[in-house]
Amino acid sequence: MFSRQKQYANIKLISECQHLIAEDLSAPLNMLFDEAEDVLFDLAEKSDNRMKNFYFNAMHEIRLKRGSIKTDFNNSFSELISSHVNGTQQSRFARFFSKRKKRPSEESLAFGSAVGKLNQNCREALLSLDKSMSGILGSVKIDNLFNPESVCIAFQKACDDIESGLEVRLMLLKLFEKHGNSGLKQAYANLKTKLVEKNARSAENYKKEITDNTRLLIANTRTKREINRRVDNAVIPEFMKQFLYTHWYKLLLRIYFKKGINSRAWQQSILVVDDLISLFDSNTLRFSRTRNEEIEYLVNRLKNGMNIILASPEFQEQFIGQLVAYNRLLYKKTDRKSPVPKASINSDSLATGNNTLPFMKELLVDNKWPK
Repeated sequence: MFSRQKQYANIKLISECQHLIAEDLSAPLNMLFDEAEDVLFDLAEKSDNRMKNFYFNAMHEIRLKRGSIKTDFNNSFSELISSHVNGTQQSRFARFFSKRKKRPSEESLAFGSAVGKLNQNCREALLSLDKSMSGILGSVKIDNLFNPESVCIAFQKACDDIESGLEVRLMLLKLFEKHGNSGLKQAYANLKTKLVEKNARSAENYKKEITDNTRLLIANTRTKREINRRVDNAVIPEFMKQFLYTHWYKLLLRIYFKKGINSRAWQQSILVVDDLISLFDSNTLRFSRTRNEEIEYLVNRLKNGMNIILASPEFQEQFIGQLVAYNRLLYKKTDRKSPVPKASINSDSLATGNNTLPFMKELLVDNKWPK
């Protein structure tokens, strides 16, 4: 059973194939109508006045209706294909055939002859096409979709508008047997080429998708493992954990794909995680003389990273504010006086100072999240 996405892709492909066949039969149909006019003209020249008028009128009718017959052929062919695709396995043709009117025995014989000749002449092309199509559509059989019988049904139905009568319709069927042969062979060959290319692209896309998914899985695993190793044994507030597993995680993934785990950017982004936990982990809390400067430098680097992943200014202000508030709380718990770090740091100052920031220039080249 195909997924909905795969089913849609198959229906789209079938529609493209149908249009391709119709296009390849356009020139042979023009040759068919040209010869039909020539045949009717010759018959008129050799006939008495009564039949002469009949053949000239028939020739005139074909000249006027050749465009509409081609359009009706394309529409009937499309309707037949749609009936097949949308129908059940048992009734794919049933609904379409039930709409066909009763035919005189002569027309049925001419139709059968045309189908038989075209099937015989196009047998090898159809078998080759069937193999190409089955690789893409699986259970949907190509010989039930685009075989000569389907094409002949569509052409016969398109000729129902001919008012000149059975003799002219029989002549058109006979000419379709002649000109449709080369047209269908060419159409099947072109269709096979299209399907081979489609199959190759599908295999290539599938391989690329597997490769991309594997890379993403490895990147996710590596990134989460780095965060887990540091967070699991630390006692830090929930807002910090959420920040690391959502926003800083995105930054790590971006660096993984753009620069790799051996890059300075990766090493520095991991160091930011280490410094954040070192400064705020209740298990290892320390109040050194340089704590204020260390937190200010940490804030610079955090804002640097948040700019890389396009975190909004509102979120940055909120997160840094939470850090400052939590730092005050830690001082209060130990009855120490809290020096307040500068939370509102101008973004222009991020690349300046004694401590250089780890990943501004190298990751702001396009500032887009890798797909």
